[in-house]
Amino acid sequence: MKKPQKFQKMVKVDAYLIPESEAEQYIADRTLTAQRLEKAMLTFCERIEYGGKGSEDGEFITGIDQHGEYQVLMHLSPEEVEMVMGCATEEELVALLKAQ
Repeated sequence: MKKPQKFQKMVKVDAYLIPESEAEQYIADRTLTAQRLEKAMLTFCERIEYGGKGSEDGEFITGIDQHGEYQVLMHLSPEEVEMVMGCATEEELVALLKAQ
């Protein structure tokens, strides 16, 4: 006989389903990630833009140079939030962004 499966309650944050028990922390980390990305991108980009809100792929931030060329794009997905949160310094984050 099969064991009954246990399901976690999920919360939708932007385009992503997050376990309810982790949602509050994810939202806080996501907000901090957006702030850190803005600051880091502006060290080598002329301006930034947000996009993708409500889309299937979710919200993202792009860094654009003085010629209007896109230099970097980062989604605010759980994986990319974790990657940004793993950067201890702004210099480390800038290096990560430039490597994208």
